[in-house]
Amino acid sequence: MSILLTLGLVLACKASTPAQAPPVAPPEGSARRAVAINQSPVRVAAQPLVGIWQSDSCGDARTYVRAIAVDDNGMWRSRDMVSPCPPGTQCMWSGIVEANGTWLPAEPLGTIQLNVGSAAPRNAPGEAPPSSLSLKPGQVVDDLGCSYKATSALP
Repeated sequence: MSILLTLGLVLACKASTPAQAPPVAPPEGSARRAVAINQSPVRVAAQPLVGIWQSDSCGDARTYVRAIAVDDNGMWRSRDMVSPCPPGTQCMWSGIVEANGTWLPAEPLGTIQLNVGSAAPRNAPGEAPPSSLSLKPGQVVDDLGCSYKATSALP
């Protein structure tokens, strides 16, 4: 009887506790790949904004050229030609105001948010850089409503 009782207990224990496979460690670097894959569609959506964009002026508020370079590593920089020194002359101030920072994809699709890393001091002439750029048919528009066209280099 004791053999039957022991056999019954063993079978009951096996039935009540399912066998669990030991945990398997993910392949080396797989977590990094998963993050990259999850971020890829957002980065790709912002890719058309990678390049150099120039706006000759924007209404009465900005009468000078502004160029913004957006790279594919999440960085941007701008150059405002507020009062550039004419060629062949020497000026006390170059008249060029620069800013830079990082960018992130934003909504709606085809928009990036510009985060300022360093900008001109508050008392510098000209306007602060825009806080976003959006892709529109044939152009880029900033959050201030200024239009930009593709160009090959910063002025």
